[in-house]
Amino acid sequence: MLKRLARQKHLVCSVNLVTAQRTLTEMTAMCRNGSNPAVQADLRQRKTTLKPRTREKQGLVSEQALQDAATTIGVKKPMKARKAVMKHMEMSITVSITGGDVSLDLFPLLKQFVDEQCEAGLFAVERGGSLLKLHFQRLFVLQCSSAVDVKRRITDAIGWQSTRPVGGGVCVKKLTNKGIHTFIGMVGYCLNDHQEIHFQVCMKGISDVVRREGMQLFTFYGANDTKNRVKLNPNNIVTRTLQYNKYVCRHPLWTSFRGCLQRMFTGGHYAPSTTWLINKGLDKTRIASMWKAYVQPGTLTMADIDKIFFWMPRAYPSHYIEGLHPGH
Repeated sequence: MLKRLARQKHLVCSVNLVTAQRTLTEMTAMCRNGSNPAVQADLRQRKTTLKPRTREKQGLVSEQALQDAATTIGVKKPMKARKAVMKHMEMSITVSITGGDVSLDLFPLLKQFVDEQCEAGLFAVERGGSLLKLHFQRLFVLQCSSAVDVKRRITDAIGWQSTRPVGGGVCVKKLTNKGIHTFIGMVGYCLNDHQEIHFQVCMKGISDVVRREGMQLFTFYGANDTKNRVKLNPNNIVTRTLQYNKYVCRHPLWTSFRGCLQRMFTGGHYAPSTTWLINKGLDKTRIASMWKAYVQPGTLTMADIDKIFFWMPRAYPSHYIEGLHPGH
């Protein structure tokens, strides 16, 4: 009896060994032919429908070996989607087109976004950059999971998800609460073009007090309109003027150095550097010309150019220098 049981156990072990070897051969073939859709479908069916004990009874390999083979041919377990955590955030957003103006048709779409999704918000049309192109500057307070989430929602709201113009972009930044990059500071920043013809604004939940404080803070710390102008100083005035004369000036009246300078300033893209006034007492006529170059560049005359760049100290008689009174 014992001998018979031993022979049966030996026979079962031999059968299991042969079955395991056959299964390993099949798995090796599966790994080598991982691009075959039928092989992948069979592996998925084995992996998802059969329990570990059932696999062992049918002569399949172990669960770990099956997972290793599945990873080898690119069958991976689906990752569990993380649930986004919504937070109360303050975001600074810019909608612009590189080298061009943003269409004002986006204004009602952005207004609808503010009304429906924002607790408070402000957006305005302004000109900026070296080319003074129109763009939207915005400040939103809303519930979101991240800056990427806000960017996606704004892109969908203005219709740029499917048909985005060439060079169009949406820049989203979380406020750092430092310097001008605070809620009140950004209110003033968004309103910095309030005296311009192109200015348009939409506000929700922004009180008059916050608006006045924002404008005052921007007056203290914000950059002025001349930040995008090219400053002409003693080191670059000749090279910049040569470039302007070569690519812009086409009329013979503007071929002189002084005439080219005047045209550069009246165009609004250039400004004289304050280095022309450093270490010198401010002459009233010179500072008036300098002020005009910054505030009203279109009215700059050739006489103003001479006062700023070609000014020389007035000569005094020698007897004043020697300390002698006239007539002695």
